[in-house]
Order: sequence, then C-alpha cells, then structure tokens
Amino acid sequence: MAVQTLEPPKYVRQKSASKTKITCERAISKANNYLTKRVSISFCASDPVLLPLERPVWQVMVYFKLPYLERLPVAFLDVDVETGEVDPFSNEQIELYLDRADAYAKLHSPSATEAV
Repeated sequence: MAVQTLEPPKYVRQKSASKTKITCERAISKANNYLTKRVSISFCASDPVLLPLERPVWQVMVYFKLPYLERLPVAFLDVDVETGEVDPFSNEQIELYLDRADAYAKLHSPSATEAV
C-alpha cells in the first residue's frame, strides 16, 4: 500500500496580487493611513496575505511600534481587494489595543537609571 503525502497549500502574494484591483503594497498603504488617522501613529501595518474569501481581502498584521521597542503584533486588519476600503475596528477594539500597547510600553520603557 502506497503512502500518499499531502502538501500544505501555498499562498503566493505576488501572483495573486496581479489579479486584484488593490495590490498588497496599496493595501498596506491604506491600512497605515487608517491606523494613523483613527488609532495612533504608533501602529503600523505589514505582512499582507490575500485571503480568497467570498469577499476577498488583504489581511495585514497590525503592530505597535516605538523606536526603542521591538514591534508587538496587536491585531489583524482587513482591506477589501476590490475597493481598498478598510474594515474599521470598533471603538472597543481600539481602546483594547491602546491599553495593551500602553502596558507594553510601560513594561519595556527605558528608565533614567539604566543610562547611568
């Protein structure tokens, strides 16, 4: 009896992007614009993945970032492939992400005594 191996699905960003109206780079730009205007300048979008759902979306990872910290993954944000519209966070989600980012920053903030 032969054993059949199954390969995991391959998600290719660039090939899929050529069939979409919104490229992965444009999706990141739209997401970053949304984050800057509606959440905080300390959040950024990166690592887009095209999700072939009923309504295809670019799903980008949202990170909290400060110059002295490593990026902290916070959430996913969807950008519509056809229109470029961002699925907005609710006010409750934004408050949660801001609270967690604040706690992370306080936990890892450089203190004046460390510099001495």
